[in-house]
Formats: sequence, structure tokens, C-alpha cells
Amino acid sequence: MDEAANRYGLMQLELKDKEVFDQAFSLLKAPVSDYTFANTFIWREALKLSWALIEGHVCVFTEVEGDLRLSLPPIGDGNLERCLKTCFDIMDDYNARLGDTTRSVVECVSEELLERFTSLGFTPVPTGGDYVYCTQKLIDLAGGEYKSKRQARSKFAREHKARTATLAPEDAPSCKELLKYWHDRSEARYPQDDPFRKEADALRRMDFMATELALDCMGPLGLVGMTLWADDRLVGFTLGERLGVRQSSILIEK
Repeated sequence: MDEAANRYGLMQLELKDKEVFDQAFSLLKAPVSDYTFANTFIWREALKLSWALIEGHVCVFTEVEGDLRLSLPPIGDGNLERCLKTCFDIMDDYNARLGDTTRSVVECVSEELLERFTSLGFTPVPTGGDYVYCTQKLIDLAGGEYKSKRQARSKFAREHKARTATLAPEDAPSCKELLKYWHDRSEARYPQDDPFRKEADALRRMDFMATELALDCMGPLGLVGMTLWADDRLVGFTLGERLGVRQSSILIEK
């Protein structure tokens, strides 16, 4: 991504950019987990993110397998058509190195923004969405669909003296130790000759990098979290943020 940044004047995401991103995202009516500064920032190294302010729009680029793409749709209140032309000029020029400019795409376009792109001649391709849960259902775990989770919770409570606590900055070192244990244990599950090992290893490394950055910057990013202890041993942690007044987004669970 250094090559793209140097060639096109793109910038690495820094904590000081939060105000610019927050202002752009505040223009949207529907909260979406992808459209937050925290969720973008923690993946900056893992996904090789860079950004620029183009025609009044925040534009976030990512390098995927050598391709340059827009990891988020441009968000702002300027001229979107001119903005997209500049973005595609950048992506096409960069991706021409591989001889395939069809890889120049815009990812994660929400329903709220979709019409802006279709009206400009873009063709949408459906992708996977978020897992959405009702908070009270996760608290109660009632009904057949949550039977196995309910049984697992009961077993855990019987076998351990469990407690939860707010995740504080001083918990970060212990969380990182648990994160490394999670990474090493997950890695050991895959045989060396597993055809999916390479891809799985890459995804775990990216997840590891994002989680470490979230722990390091949880205060400035406005993230809140919880730790889970069993017999005074840390066995789990989570980090998330509010999406409006009725929703929260869970960014990290280990």
C-alpha cells in the first residue's frame, strides 16, 4: 500500500482523522457496522487501508491480493460522480499492473446508498450481511434455537466460579496473552497439508492485528468492552460500540 499511497497521495488512517470520518458518517440516516471510524481504523494494517478526501467524500481504499479497491463507498456531501471518476482512475491505473481493471470495485454499499450508485450506472452484486440479534434473546437464550447455547452456559456456570467485568485499559496485556493463545490454538487445529490452511492462517493473522490495535486504542476509539473470568482466570473478552440509540456493534469477541 506504500506504493499506492506515494503514487496517488493516499494517507494512512490515524486517530486524528476520527473527526473527519465521524462527520461524514453522521450524514447517513441508517447506522451500519461498517460505517464507523473504529471499525475502519482497527483494520488499517491488516487490510492495508489508506484514504483520501475527494470531492467532499471520505474514500477508503484497500489492497486485496494486489488489487486496489474501495473498501467503503465514498461518503460525503460533494459531487459523487466526479468523486467516483477520480477513485476509479486511481484504481484502474494501479490495477492495470496486473492487466485486469475489472477488479476495481466499490465494496460494502448499504441499501441507503445503493440508489446513488445504480443511478450512475453501477450494477450491484449481493454479498453477505451482518449477523443481527435481539439483545434480550441473547440474555434469555430461550427457545429451541438457543438450546445448545443455553446448555453450554449452564455447564460453564456449574463448573466454574465465573464473573464478568468492564474491560479496562489495564486488562489489555492479559487480553493480548489470551489472543495469542487463541491464535496458536486455532493454528494448531489445521494439518500442514490442509488445502485451506494458508487462507485460514492469513485470516487469523489479520484478525490478530485488528484485535491488538483495538485493545491498544480502545479509549480514543470510544470502544467499550467486557472481560469474562473463570476461577480468576481470564477466558474471554469482547469490544464493541454503539450504533445509534437502539443498536450496538460487536467488533471483537474472543
